[in-house]
Amino acid sequence: MNHKNNCFFSVIQIFFAIFLTLVLATWQSEWVFSFLFGEHSSQVGTVVNSIILVVFVVGIVHCLITLLRLHRQEKANHDFAKNLASQSDDPFMNVDFDTMIGKRYHIMKTLAEQDSPLPIGSLNHLLRSDLARYLSLPKYISSILILLGMLGTILSLGVALMGASDLIKSIDNFTDMATVINGMSTALSTTMTAIVCYILFRFSLGKVQNGVQLISRDIEHLSSIYLVPRFSAATKDIPQELQSLLVKLQNLTDQLGATQRTLLEQQQQIERRLQQSDGSQNIQDMIAHLDQINHSLKAGFRIE
Repeated sequence: MNHKNNCFFSVIQIFFAIFLTLVLATWQSEWVFSFLFGEHSSQVGTVVNSIILVVFVVGIVHCLITLLRLHRQEKANHDFAKNLASQSDDPFMNVDFDTMIGKRYHIMKTLAEQDSPLPIGSLNHLLRSDLARYLSLPKYISSILILLGMLGTILSLGVALMGASDLIKSIDNFTDMATVINGMSTALSTTMTAIVCYILFRFSLGKVQNGVQLISRDIEHLSSIYLVPRFSAATKDIPQELQSLLVKLQNLTDQLGATQRTLLEQQQQIERRLQQSDGSQNIQDMIAHLDQINHSLKAGFRIE
């Protein structure tokens, strides 16, 4: 795990990309302001561009906060692996218990103490579901940026078409001509704003997705290399216990077979005694043999 600070470096890269964008925007500040909010842009374009920029800023801030949170998980994975590799007495030295690797360790330890099998596949599925919450809002914002750009374009074209309709009725009406021009300019403005914001935001979203994938891979790797061998000792004893039970069952079957043979021999002896003698002696012999049968049954079925 040589990517301890991958998410932190991603934060720096996003800041650098935004810084370059702001430098370019500042260099052409007059043109940018006129393009977005100037006299050639209608009120519809001003509103839509403002909404696009607000959504973009919210998405970028959320991505930065998410990357810092993922950096905490990333650092915990790195320190946990380092402690296990060094065979430290405390694997959670410099590691918080409320991190994802801490929760995974606690779950596997609890299952091992209960002599339960370790459902690694289910745990990995739960891990991916837990990590997916980091991507839900950024993916939504990514879709919203494109839709806002399309919405601005459609509304601006609608304004331009209304101006064109009035222009057809009166060719000398230059106000309607300005409406058409402003509508077309606003459509271009909202489209370009949405595209630029979308490119920058997709760059940030890619960094978040990369961080999520690395953390998921690290935890699955730690589970396979360190945690499963540590906590699967109890589950490895299951075949041995099953073999022991089979041996005991075979011994019990042998005892039942010996008891059955003994009963047959005693039955034959009773029949011979009945043929050889009669009267009270015969009854006494039968009682004695019945006692032997009773004793054999108790011994065979382990009845106290």
